[in-house]
Formats: sequence, C-alpha cells, structure tokens
Amino acid sequence: MTELVEGRWPLAAPPAPAATTAGGVPSLSVIVAAYQAAEVIGDAVGSALGQTVPPLEVIVCDDGSTDDLAGALAPFGDRVRLLRQANGGEAAAKNAAAAAASGDYVVVLDADDVFEPERLEALGACLAARPDLDLLTTDGIEKLVSLWKRHPRLDAAFGDGATPVTTTSARWNLPRYICGWHWKTPGELRTILTEA
Repeated sequence: MTELVEGRWPLAAPPAPAATTAGGVPSLSVIVAAYQAAEVIGDAVGSALGQTVPPLEVIVCDDGSTDDLAGALAPFGDRVRLLRQANGGEAAAKNAAAAAASGDYVVVLDADDVFEPERLEALGACLAARPDLDLLTTDGIEKLVSLWKRHPRLDAAFGDGATPVTTTSARWNLPRYICGWHWKTPGELRTILTEA
C-alpha cells in the first residue's frame, strides 16, 4: 500500500494496525563508516549537518585509516563525534557507530555519498506518520526489491503487489519512494535476507 505523507513523501508500507496513531518526529542519528575517506568525508558530513531538519548527532567511525580523517573533520568541530578503531571492515565500523548512537533511529551515510537537504525531513515525517514501522529504506534497496519479487511474505505484506521504486545513483539520496516494514520478531528481516 502506498500513502502520501504530508502530501509530498510517498511511503510504500504494509497497512498500519488499526490502533496506530501518528506520533512526534523521532530523533535521527547519522552514522558514517570511514576508511581512507579524508578526501570525501567533508562533503558527506556537510550534507548531513546541512539538513532542513538536522540530525540529533553525526557519528563517524574511523576504521583504521592512515590518512588525515581527523583533520578533514576538524572544520565541523564538536558537531561530529569521531570514533576510532582498528581496521575491521565497513560492517564493524557501522556497528560501532550504531552502538554509540543515541537517536531513536540510525540513518546510514556512506563516507563518499551526500544527502539531499530534505532527506532527514522526509524520513522523520514518514516515521512520525507511521510509528509502527521498524525499518525504512529509500535508495539502495535493490537486494530487497529482488527479495520482494521472490518472497511471498514481503509481497503479501503490501497486498497490492506494488514493487518499491529505488534510485539508481548512490549520490542522489532524496527519497522518491520510502518503503517501510515491521516484523513481529527482530530476527525476521535477518531470516528473509539470509534466504536470498
């Protein structure tokens, strides 16, 4: 089912439970995993801090870089929290940043990507309208789209057989479509992804 949130943000999600009422806009923590990203991290962090609705925090996890990542982040001062760890890979860096986050939701930003200025506004509006959802995805959900087409639980959840629309460029991050899901158990998404 697709709905228009605030008359401008299309949200494809299962129907809301009958008792669902809109809530306040949740806090959003932006997390960035960075490895050898000193040349590009400024654009990424600048795009997160330049949102029409600012994030609660921006956390960058340096995954053992040897370049001057701290120097590249210095112009942002205390508006960015920098974590450092030995090189463990992108997933380990994202997990460390997510563990340090204090927002209601975590929004992932790659070190070499940028957000369009209204991205967090759109996500916050959709989360406020649908507090029953546990996960929102926008661009970069090609894996979920392919799962959607093959997995009856995902297709049946939306009822109308709609397929989420994704963007094709990782640098264009303004959501054209926002897709939301909720599961009865936290492990269900992991199970679905493992079955692919």
